[in-house]
Amino acid sequence: MNPLLTLALPFIALMALNAAGVRLRPLDPLIRVLAKPQLWLVLLLGFAVLRNLPWMPFTLLAPG
Repeated sequence: MNPLLTLALPFIALMALNAAGVRLRPLDPLIRVLAKPQLWLVLLLGFAVLRNLPWMPFTLLAPG
């Protein structure tokens, strides 16, 4: 399974609730950070590069 998706699922659920109109006041600062596209762009590109490196800690990110 994709480790990035597994770690991101709770945050994606929070963003979906926010988009549906459920506002959780204590989580507003977190939602503001998660809503920035630059964060997701850096995260996805970094994951794509790191999972293709041939050294031990990074090979665990590759599928199969």
